[in-house]
Amino acid sequence: MNSHRTSGFTLVEIALALLVLSVGLLALFGLFPTGMQMNKRAIDETQAALFAEEVLNGVRAQAAIQRWDRIRTAIQLPPPAPDVWYDPDSLRIEETGDTWETIRYFKYGTRGLGDGERYLDYGIRYRLEIIDHSDRRKIVRLYVRPGEFGPDDPTYLFYTELYNHGQQ
Repeated sequence: MNSHRTSGFTLVEIALALLVLSVGLLALFGLFPTGMQMNKRAIDETQAALFAEEVLNGVRAQAAIQRWDRIRTAIQLPPPAPDVWYDPDSLRIEETGDTWETIRYFKYGTRGLGDGERYLDYGIRYRLEIIDHSDRRKIVRLYVRPGEFGPDDPTYLFYTELYNHGQQ
């Protein structure tokens, strides 16, 4: 009796192993779009928070030197890092009421445009409201939407209050 015993895998075993491997790889590749979306949202939230910090700190600083009754109309802030904003001489962040304003942030470098050319890095839409709550308190709301265009969601709300400690 001649028995030929060979070690190795059969074609069925290899096919099953490839099937398991391909299902696992498909699940792994399915995570990439979700990860990219989460990364984009984190970047948007960070940019919105940094922008809001600059604006609200500027509003507080301007409110400290402005007459209390002129805070709604007189506060105009230059943008942070004016050398990278589009047309910084005419750009002023001011109280907008219920209208949305857009500002654009540019960078310099090589992005298919040649050395030193500037390109749009990101845009932010904002709405700044300064509301008279009482004789001694004003409410400041800053709504920020990431991106120059796009859907209304997400809209981030940043809030602070200004107090009159005896100003005119």
